[in-house]
Amino acid sequence: MQEKIRYPYIDNMKFAACILVALSHFFMSVTAAEIMPYSIEYFYFIKTLYTFLVPIFFVCSGFLYQNSFKVTDFNAYKKELPKKLLDLGVPYVVFSSVTLLLKVFFENDVNTKPTAFWDTLLIHPTAPYWFLYSLFLMFLFIPCMKTKRGMVILFSLSFALKIINVLLLDANLIQDAMYSDNIFIRLVTSLFSSFSELSVWFCLGMLLRFINEEKLKRIAKPLAPALLIAGIALSYPIFIKTCFYSQKAVFLIGFMFILFTFFSALVITPEPLNRLSFKFSEYFIPVFVLHTIFSAGIRIILLKLGITSLALHILGGLVGSFVLPIAVFMICKKFTPLMFFFYPTKTIKILKGKKHE
Repeated sequence: MQEKIRYPYIDNMKFAACILVALSHFFMSVTAAEIMPYSIEYFYFIKTLYTFLVPIFFVCSGFLYQNSFKVTDFNAYKKELPKKLLDLGVPYVVFSSVTLLLKVFFENDVNTKPTAFWDTLLIHPTAPYWFLYSLFLMFLFIPCMKTKRGMVILFSLSFALKIINVLLLDANLIQDAMYSDNIFIRLVTSLFSSFSELSVWFCLGMLLRFINEEKLKRIAKPLAPALLIAGIALSYPIFIKTCFYSQKAVFLIGFMFILFTFFSALVITPEPLNRLSFKFSEYFIPVFVLHTIFSAGIRIILLKLGITSLALHILGGLVGSFVLPIAVFMICKKFTPLMFFFYPTKTIKILKGKKHE
């Protein structure tokens, strides 16, 4: 059996992005609840961060997907797609449902109000679970590429689709269709918007897998700081001055910061960070799907107790975003069937192995 190759820079990107997603969700929630004062600096940071933060996950997923080279024909597609549906669908449905139920029971205490169950699952996925929804669409429609030329063509198509999406967003056509009275139009628009918006990042990750790592490292050192400076220089007038705000500008800023992040991770890989990100990879899904549930719960409890101290809410947010999700998963590992909610196919394999012991 071929030994599985690990790419520390991909682990490090996912690790950093997951930490930032959890922290940004927490700070957005305490700002919405008026525990932390709103400021123009906060607005700039969040807006800039979200031009590239979630797309990083798709870049990493596309890179690892192409690296696995599993889906190259229809037979492989039929074999792998049910696994992806199970691995992404179970946590998506379970934790979206839990979040929706909590919003229903605590409607007066949450920042975003609940929507209808099917609308939440199929048309307006709630944060952060829409990532799983959109990622499945990538596996549903995108095969692994056998040649670099084929990959360049696929990336070009995804880039063109992204441009169409951007133009439709700037014309407010997608936004209008998403709230149409016709449920079929809403569903088709949701699927198109999710795929066209994010497939370019997934395909970018796949394309990067075709490029020689040493060549990438050689261009990474001079390009990374240049991309950072250019991204900051462009994002300031877009988000602070709002002089040239458009989805086209947001896309360009995101592209700069994503390449900066990838190049930086490629050349800056200290061994302590590599070990930490590798260890954290096991907790990625638990933290991702549970951080909003626990941090929101702690925030609600503190407010019910009349506690509005930002320091205490930050402490509670850290516990809810990281400590509790990791603790829950460690307990689930002791009771293997419970792992199914996080890693379905892995859990089935473990249970089958125990059965045959």
